[in-house]
Amino acid sequence: MSSAPNRPTESFSRPSARENRNKPRDIPEIKNPSDLATFVVGRVKKHFQIHKDVLYHHSPTSRAALNSPFNDKQSQTCQLPDVTERAFKHLFDWLYFQDIKIHQLEDEFYSDWTQEGKKNTTFEENMALAESWLLGEKFGFIEFQNLVLTKIHNITNKCHTFPSELLQYAFEHTGPENQLRKYMVALCSMGISPDYLSVHGEKFPPEFFQEMAVFMARFRDKVEDGSYHWNEDLKVKVSDYFVRTDVVVRSQIIDVDSIRRIPRMSRGSFDEERD
Repeated sequence: MSSAPNRPTESFSRPSARENRNKPRDIPEIKNPSDLATFVVGRVKKHFQIHKDVLYHHSPTSRAALNSPFNDKQSQTCQLPDVTERAFKHLFDWLYFQDIKIHQLEDEFYSDWTQEGKKNTTFEENMALAESWLLGEKFGFIEFQNLVLTKIHNITNKCHTFPSELLQYAFEHTGPENQLRKYMVALCSMGISPDYLSVHGEKFPPEFFQEMAVFMARFRDKVEDGSYHWNEDLKVKVSDYFVRTDVVVRSQIIDVDSIRRIPRMSRGSFDEERD
């Protein structure tokens, strides 16, 4: 299924000036350049070497992960066979540069439905972002998760499409309280037209409609008392769905085996009509 057309000027809010302003980069100090940890990623066993100082800087609990019984302590190697290379590459870039490169956000990229040479770019990048968000959750990298969500939001604003494959992924691999899932519900509720839902609604997860109803119910009081504002209330503000950095999050990085089980995304029912 191809991504749905939306009402972009009404449904998706662009990041505010405060959200867009450049923040000082949190660049780690590498005190021991030769002290590296090796991550063996995916079924093809792609090797990534990361300075331990970088890992410890962004997540102090990384030290526990490297000492996990699932790892080779002597060689400081962590095996992650079920993590995709594309997701770990995003994490790698963020650890060192605090940013990730997304082709869909480049000025010359407009739509893979009009550019034959880029047919697969949208799907691959969208799924890499979804997998990256979950990888960040497993490692406890909250700032990385929020950056990934911002990239998803910016793609939606720029391309004016709804990434239906992300909705499928979120409902298959997260619970109703998950921030990625909540964001996808809000985005779909505000951006997909009734006509589209009437035609393709049977392909959406059944739980989605219940969660959409709960989301939309929050506007009822505003409609009844006349305070509902079309231009503002229909916007989805990405920062509302950030993982909060002031909340103590249950650290899962110690359980490296759980990191190894991060689900891969394959083309499923939501993608069957893309061509």
